[in-house]
Amino acid sequence: MKVEMENALMQMDQIMRANRLNFSLMACFPAALAMYSSVVAVKAYLSMTFHRRRAKRREEMRLLLAEAERALCNLKIAERRSVQQGMLIYALNSLYLALQRYHGLFSKNEWRTVRADVLELADPSISIDNKLVCIARLARTKALIPEPHRVRKL
Repeated sequence: MKVEMENALMQMDQIMRANRLNFSLMACFPAALAMYSSVVAVKAYLSMTFHRRRAKRREEMRLLLAEAERALCNLKIAERRSVQQGMLIYALNSLYLALQRYHGLFSKNEWRTVRADVLELADPSISIDNKLVCIARLARTKALIPEPHRVRKL
């Protein structure tokens, strides 16, 4: 009986040595799972932060474009044109500065056309109706259109 017990213990010891790698892997699995979940959480946070920042920039540019359109409409019906012309120049300057600040939202070709449109808006020799058409064209620009609401993927 003593010999059988010793053989059984020897076999059990061999099995334990053979499974040592499995036990080591099972011991590090919770740490790897925690590391993976923290990386996914940080990635999701940064993605949402970037999305919010981009949405805020787009909203600012849309509001400045609406302000320029309002200044153009006021200029069209104004009696004191010099004051309204100054308000239009101020609105276009604010819009142009915002567009320059956030030009990373535009592709290169789109940036060229947007820049040309804003400079066209500032040209006093162009009629107000053509400037309103230009503002409508700017409003259809991809970078100024609000993004659809994103649902997080699980």
